[in-house]
Amino acid sequence: MKRWNCREFHETKFCPAVLRDGLTDFLSFFVLYSHIYDPAVKRIATLLERSRESRLTDLCAGGGLYDRMLVGKLRKLTGDSAIRCTLTDLYPNRNWARVKELSGGMVDFAAVPLSAERAVAGLPGVHLMFSALHHFSPEEIAGLLRAGAAKGRTLAFFDYSRRELLPELPPVLLSPVLLWCVSFLVFPFSWRRLFFTYLIPVLPLVLLVDGFLSRMRSYTAAELEEIARGAGLPEGYRVVVEVLPVYGGAAKIHCLIARPLQNS
Repeated sequence: MKRWNCREFHETKFCPAVLRDGLTDFLSFFVLYSHIYDPAVKRIATLLERSRESRLTDLCAGGGLYDRMLVGKLRKLTGDSAIRCTLTDLYPNRNWARVKELSGGMVDFAAVPLSAERAVAGLPGVHLMFSALHHFSPEEIAGLLRAGAAKGRTLAFFDYSRRELLPELPPVLLSPVLLWCVSFLVFPFSWRRLFFTYLIPVLPLVLLVDGFLSRMRSYTAAELEEIARGAGLPEGYRVVVEVLPVYGGAAKIHCLIARPLQNS
């Protein structure tokens, strides 16, 4: 099945902030409580130790709530209480200040809009990306890798979206139902999110459409490897692509890790 090269509504400048934040807050809630990225945690801990870093930068951070739990787990795994994470996004979430307060200083944020490439070039640390790799074209992914190589950054990108229609169709169809069930539980509580979930159900519709598009825009491991080979990276910069099983193989995470070889 050929990859679709299009944009999702919530990542365009035409999407109202109330809808974008409502959607990304829900997606952050889902990632937090589904534990879908648990297989990534040990890999990130290893990357921090190899690169001798205590700073994480989350690209395309969305709601940002997951990073609070992630930093806590990484501190326990590594014994490094200095680990912190900076949230960045082209469209910064208006609730990040509340996430920062809730985290007790483990999470901070860049208040200005930052593209992923600008964040890689300008901010220190191990750069993470969750559930957003499919948003980028092959040329944009290659640009991120080149920016990482130029600055000697370690990049770790994880995405659970798969371009497999039959196994992915049930989660796409059930996602609006899940939103209806938990919208009042999502942090932070928002009357506007409830309004656009229950009274005028725009958010479930956007979630359904964008969820389907995200699957159709996803990359296979072979496609990511081909992008890395064609990016023109220096010999001292290594890219590894993996597929990590989740829930006993019922779901999969595509994982792209890029780092300088001296951090081996």
